[in-house]
Amino acid sequence: MKEQKIHEISKQKEDNLLKLCTNLTLTQAELLMGSLLGDGNLQTASKTAGTWRARFLQGERQKAYLFYKYETLKNFVGTEPRRSSNFDRRTNTVYTRYSFNTKTFSEVKPLAEMFYTWNEETRRFDKKLPKNIGDFLTPGVIAIWFMDDGSAKWIGHSNSIRFSTDCFSQEEIGYLQKGLKDYGIDTTLQQKRRNQWTLATSESSANTLKVLLSEKIHPDFYSKVPWMV
Repeated sequence: MKEQKIHEISKQKEDNLLKLCTNLTLTQAELLMGSLLGDGNLQTASKTAGTWRARFLQGERQKAYLFYKYETLKNFVGTEPRRSSNFDRRTNTVYTRYSFNTKTFSEVKPLAEMFYTWNEETRRFDKKLPKNIGDFLTPGVIAIWFMDDGSAKWIGHSNSIRFSTDCFSQEEIGYLQKGLKDYGIDTTLQQKRRNQWTLATSESSANTLKVLLSEKIHPDFYSKVPWMV
Protein backbone atom coordinates (compact mmCIF):
# COMPACT_ATOMS: atom_id res chain seq x y z
CA MET A 1 0.00 0.00 0.00
CA LYS A 2 1.29 3.48 -0.87
CA GLU A 3 2.36 5.72 1.98
CA GLN A 4 -0.18 8.41 1.10
CA LYS A 5 -3.03 5.88 1.35
CA ILE A 6 -1.70 4.67 4.71
CA HIS A 7 -1.78 8.24 6.04
CA GLU A 8 -5.32 8.75 4.73
CA ILE A 9 -6.54 5.63 6.55
CA SER A 10 -4.68 6.70 9.69
CA LYS A 11 -6.33 10.11 9.61
CA GLN A 12 -9.81 8.57 9.34
CA LYS A 13 -9.18 6.31 12.34
CA GLU A 14 -7.76 9.24 14.32
CA ASP A 15 -10.90 11.25 13.57
CA ASN A 16 -13.02 8.29 14.75
CA LEU A 17 -11.10 8.13 18.03
CA LEU A 18 -11.37 11.87 18.69
CA LYS A 19 -15.12 11.75 18.08
CA LEU A 20 -15.38 8.98 20.67
CA CYS A 21 -13.10 10.70 23.21
CA THR A 22 -14.22 14.27 22.68
CA ASN A 23 -12.44 15.79 25.69
CA LEU A 24 -9.10 14.04 25.32
CA THR A 25 -6.12 14.88 23.13
CA LEU A 26 -5.30 12.36 20.41
CA THR A 27 -2.20 11.25 22.31
CA GLN A 28 -4.21 10.69 25.50
CA ALA A 29 -6.95 8.79 23.70
CA GLU A 30 -4.43 6.60 21.86
CA LEU A 31 -2.58 5.83 25.07
CA LEU A 32 -5.75 4.79 26.88
CA MET A 33 -7.16 2.68 24.07
CA GLY A 34 -3.81 1.09 23.23
CA SER A 35 -3.30 0.25 26.90
CA LEU A 36 -6.71 -1.43 27.03
CA LEU A 37 -5.49 -3.73 24.27
CA GLY A 38 -2.35 -4.36 26.33
CA ASP A 39 -1.42 -4.05 29.99
CA GLY A 40 -3.82 -1.32 31.13
CA ASN A 41 -7.27 -1.57 32.65
CA LEU A 42 -10.10 0.62 33.84
CA GLN A 43 -11.58 0.32 37.31
CA THR A 44 -14.85 1.34 38.92
CA ALA A 45 -16.17 1.00 42.46
CA SER A 46 -19.41 -0.78 41.58
CA LYS A 47 -21.97 -1.51 38.86
CA THR A 48 -23.82 1.71 39.59
CA ALA A 49 -20.88 4.00 40.43
CA GLY A 50 -20.74 5.41 36.91
CA THR A 51 -17.19 6.72 37.35
CA TRP A 52 -13.96 5.10 36.16
CA ARG A 53 -10.23 5.42 36.59
CA ALA A 54 -7.28 3.95 34.67
CA ARG A 55 -4.47 1.92 36.24
CA PHE A 56 -0.97 1.41 34.83
CA LEU A 57 1.83 -0.91 35.96
CA GLN A 58 5.29 -1.58 34.48
CA GLY A 59 8.46 -3.32 35.57
CA GLU A 60 11.79 -1.69 36.34
CA ARG A 61 13.04 -1.95 32.76
CA GLN A 62 10.01 -0.02 31.49
CA LYS A 63 10.20 2.70 34.15
CA ALA A 64 10.74 5.46 31.57
CA TYR A 65 7.77 4.21 29.55
CA LEU A 66 5.55 4.23 32.64
CA PHE A 67 6.57 7.81 33.36
CA TYR A 68 5.81 8.69 29.72
CA LYS A 69 2.27 7.43 30.30
CA TYR A 70 2.09 9.42 33.52
CA GLU A 71 3.21 12.65 31.83
CA THR A 72 0.69 12.12 29.03
CA LEU A 73 -2.21 11.77 31.49
CA LYS A 74 -0.82 14.03 34.20
CA ASN A 75 -3.82 16.36 34.26
CA PHE A 76 -5.97 13.38 35.33
CA VAL A 77 -3.54 12.03 37.97
CA GLY A 78 -3.32 13.06 41.62
CA THR A 79 -0.03 11.45 42.69
CA GLU A 80 3.22 10.51 40.97
CA PRO A 81 3.99 6.87 40.11
CA ARG A 82 4.89 4.68 43.06
CA ARG A 83 7.71 2.17 43.32
CA SER A 84 6.90 -1.22 44.84
CA SER A 85 8.41 -4.69 45.10
CA ASN A 86 6.85 -8.04 44.34
CA PHE A 87 8.29 -11.40 45.42
CA ASP A 88 7.82 -14.21 42.88
CA ARG A 89 7.89 -17.55 44.70
CA ARG A 90 8.26 -19.48 41.45
CA THR A 91 11.63 -17.86 40.66
CA ASN A 92 12.57 -16.79 44.21
CA THR A 93 13.13 -13.29 42.84
CA VAL A 94 12.06 -9.83 43.96
CA TYR A 95 10.85 -7.64 41.10
CA THR A 96 10.60 -3.86 41.21
CA ARG A 97 7.50 -2.27 39.70
CA TYR A 98 6.15 1.20 39.11
CA SER A 99 2.47 2.06 38.99
CA PHE A 100 -0.04 4.88 39.09
CA ASN A 101 -3.79 5.37 39.01
CA THR A 102 -5.63 8.25 37.47
CA LYS A 103 -8.37 9.98 39.38
CA THR A 104 -11.88 9.02 38.31
CA PHE A 105 -12.66 11.21 35.33
CA SER A 106 -15.62 11.46 32.99
CA GLU A 107 -13.43 11.63 29.88
CA VAL A 108 -12.66 7.92 30.13
CA LYS A 109 -16.30 6.81 30.39
CA PRO A 110 -16.81 6.32 26.59
CA LEU A 111 -13.93 3.83 26.62
CA ALA A 112 -15.32 2.06 29.69
CA GLU A 113 -18.73 1.70 28.03
CA MET A 114 -17.03 0.41 24.89
CA PHE A 115 -14.77 -2.20 26.53
CA TYR A 116 -16.58 -3.33 29.69
CA THR A 117 -19.83 -5.21 30.24
CA TRP A 118 -21.40 -6.24 33.53
CA ASN A 119 -21.39 -9.96 34.28
CA GLU A 120 -24.31 -10.84 36.56
CA GLU A 121 -22.87 -14.25 37.38
CA THR A 122 -19.50 -13.00 38.64
CA ARG A 123 -20.85 -9.62 39.78
CA ARG A 124 -18.08 -7.72 38.08
CA PHE A 125 -17.24 -6.01 34.81
CA ASP A 126 -15.60 -8.10 32.07
CA LYS A 127 -13.36 -6.56 29.44
CA LYS A 128 -14.31 -7.49 25.88
CA LEU A 129 -13.32 -6.05 22.53
CA PRO A 130 -16.07 -4.29 20.59
CA LYS A 131 -16.74 -5.42 17.03
CA ASN A 132 -15.77 -2.00 15.68
CA ILE A 133 -12.37 -1.84 17.43
CA GLY A 134 -10.71 -1.76 14.01
CA ASP A 135 -12.20 1.67 13.34
CA PHE A 136 -9.97 3.07 16.11
CA LEU A 137 -6.67 1.30 15.38
CA THR A 138 -4.61 4.43 14.76
CA PRO A 139 -0.81 4.23 14.49
CA GLY A 140 -0.59 5.51 18.07
CA VAL A 141 -3.02 2.88 19.38
CA ILE A 142 -1.16 0.09 17.59
CA ALA A 143 2.18 1.38 18.93
CA ILE A 144 0.97 1.42 22.55
CA TRP A 145 -0.56 -2.03 22.11
CA PHE A 146 2.74 -3.32 20.69
CA MET A 147 4.85 -1.75 23.45
CA ASP A 148 2.54 -3.23 26.10
CA ASP A 149 2.05 -6.69 24.64
CA GLY A 150 4.21 -7.09 21.53
CA SER A 151 7.54 -8.61 20.55
CA ALA A 152 9.75 -9.27 17.56
CA LYS A 153 9.34 -12.70 15.99
CA TRP A 154 13.07 -13.30 15.42
CA ILE A 155 15.48 -10.37 15.56
CA GLY A 156 17.99 -10.46 12.71
CA HIS A 157 16.04 -13.03 10.76
CA SER A 158 12.50 -11.70 10.44
CA ASN A 159 10.65 -8.38 10.16
CA SER A 160 7.48 -9.90 11.59
CA ILE A 161 6.16 -8.72 14.94
CA ARG A 162 3.80 -10.44 17.36
CA PHE A 163 1.03 -9.28 19.65
CA SER A 164 0.14 -11.33 22.71
CA THR A 165 -3.65 -11.74 22.60
CA ASP A 166 -4.06 -14.35 25.35
CA CYS A 167 -6.98 -12.59 27.02
CA PHE A 168 -9.06 -12.24 23.86
CA SER A 169 -11.30 -14.81 22.19
CA GLN A 170 -10.62 -15.93 18.65
CA GLU A 171 -13.63 -13.89 17.52
CA GLU A 172 -12.30 -10.76 19.21
CA ILE A 173 -8.87 -11.24 17.65
CA GLY A 174 -10.65 -11.35 14.31
CA TYR A 175 -11.88 -7.79 14.93
CA LEU A 176 -8.27 -6.69 15.41
CA GLN A 177 -7.15 -8.52 12.28
CA LYS A 178 -9.83 -6.74 10.29
CA GLY A 179 -8.65 -3.35 11.56
CA LEU A 180 -5.03 -4.13 10.69
CA LYS A 181 -6.09 -5.37 7.26
CA ASP A 182 -7.45 -1.88 6.54
CA TYR A 183 -3.79 -0.87 6.23
CA GLY A 184 -2.96 -3.94 4.18
CA ILE A 185 -1.32 -5.67 7.15
CA ASP A 186 -1.74 -9.43 6.87
CA THR A 187 -1.74 -11.46 10.08
CA THR A 188 -1.95 -15.06 11.22
CA LEU A 189 -2.95 -16.67 14.51
CA GLN A 190 -0.46 -18.90 16.29
CA GLN A 191 -1.92 -21.02 19.06
CA LYS A 192 0.09 -20.96 22.32
CA ARG A 193 -2.15 -23.23 24.34
CA ARG A 194 -5.83 -24.10 24.48
CA ASN A 195 -7.94 -21.00 23.74
CA GLN A 196 -4.89 -18.70 23.70
CA TRP A 197 -3.29 -17.22 20.59
CA THR A 198 -0.55 -14.90 19.43
CA LEU A 199 -1.21 -12.57 16.51
CA ALA A 200 1.72 -12.37 14.07
CA THR A 201 2.17 -9.98 11.15
CA SER A 202 3.41 -11.20 7.76
CA GLU A 203 6.87 -10.45 6.36
CA SER A 204 5.22 -8.61 3.47
CA SER A 205 3.62 -6.13 5.90
CA ALA A 206 6.96 -4.87 7.26
CA ASN A 207 7.12 -1.70 5.14
CA THR A 208 3.62 -0.66 6.18
CA LEU A 209 4.47 -1.25 9.84
CA LYS A 210 7.58 0.91 9.46
CA VAL A 211 5.46 3.78 8.15
CA LEU A 212 2.88 3.37 10.92
CA LEU A 213 5.05 2.74 13.96
CA SER A 214 8.61 4.00 13.58
CA GLU A 215 7.87 7.50 14.90
CA LYS A 216 5.58 6.21 17.68
CA ILE A 217 7.85 3.73 19.46
CA HIS A 218 9.33 4.79 22.82
CA PRO A 219 13.16 4.37 23.01
CA ASP A 220 12.75 1.71 25.73
CA PHE A 221 11.31 -0.58 23.08
CA TYR A 222 13.62 -0.12 20.09
CA SER A 223 15.07 -3.56 20.84
CA LYS A 224 11.63 -5.10 20.26
CA VAL A 225 11.30 -3.68 16.75
CA PRO A 226 13.14 -5.65 14.01
CA TRP A 227 13.90 -2.63 11.80
CA MET A 228 15.04 -0.41 14.69
CA VAL A 229 17.66 -2.69 16.27
